[in-house]
Amino acid sequence: MYALRCTKKLLARVGSPSAVDEPATTALGDWFAQPLSLGRQRFILLAAERSRLPVLMPARNARHIARTFPQELVAVLECLEIPSEVIGREIDEMQECAIAATNNRSVLGTLNDFSFLLRSMMERCAGRDPFDVALSLCDAPVGPLGYDTPDRVTVRLLTAAWPHDMSPAAPPATKTEARAVFVATPPVARTTVDGGGAATGITPPRERAPRPAEAAVTQAAHTTVRTWITDIRHFLDEMGRIPDDLPGPALGVAMFVGSIAAWVTSPRGVGDLRTNVACRWSPAGRTCPGIIEAGLSGDGETIFWHCPVCGDNGQVRGWEGTPWDRRRR
Repeated sequence: MYALRCTKKLLARVGSPSAVDEPATTALGDWFAQPLSLGRQRFILLAAERSRLPVLMPARNARHIARTFPQELVAVLECLEIPSEVIGREIDEMQECAIAATNNRSVLGTLNDFSFLLRSMMERCAGRDPFDVALSLCDAPVGPLGYDTPDRVTVRLLTAAWPHDMSPAAPPATKTEARAVFVATPPVARTTVDGGGAATGITPPRERAPRPAEAAVTQAAHTTVRTWITDIRHFLDEMGRIPDDLPGPALGVAMFVGSIAAWVTSPRGVGDLRTNVACRWSPAGRTCPGIIEAGLSGDGETIFWHCPVCGDNGQVRGWEGTPWDRRRR
């Protein structure tokens, strides 16, 4: 049993809420939901109370959300390579659902953060599938989780609640195999980075005329290309966590390079060097629209990254064993 806690705007479409006093019996707890518009498309964005795992689903299913949401959740959990037996036990506990009002401002804050990130990423990643972009939020560090990520917390919660051999099965070849709406990203430039940091083996994507914003940023950055050498450990305390008193600018850099490391070391980064991380440079007062490309060096210790639009680039070291290390253990 669990509760679907909807915002007032969504309750107007779903129906009247009921009082829920009993705690959820599912591993991920209650789910919070709010409507989300991406251009002309309408969606519902949900997040688990205990793990903040995000799930995006079409808004046309709003009236029947209690029946259709578990199917959407299954697709996301399969993309995280969680065994089918564990998924089945969690879904079995979701057979009884109550529609209720929201009661946790922290989770609503996380939903608002995810909504902002989704809109920003869709503006920078024009043409990409919204469900595919939303799935990348599973790698985003969340403050209320101690800057841990929803995918890791989800695995820990499911493992504790439903003991099982968590050795992952072979992942789906594409997200389409998990759910028809999850589609593979179109091919982009592929860059192999050698041990010395040189980019080799570049297969250019289909050529197109640069957008005005890209042309302006490229021109402004033409003579001001920067190289960043970063050790993630410098941003962490002795427990390997981000300290609460870390200054804002340093926190921004840590989130940026950490997100790059999370992509490169995750299963989704295998064979796809175009990350889900937007460039953070703003030359001449213009925000760069580029998406970071990154790869691991030959020795497996250094991550090299660059922006194909403005040329900003760098190296990330000391990522092993940090919250952004997504390698299998």
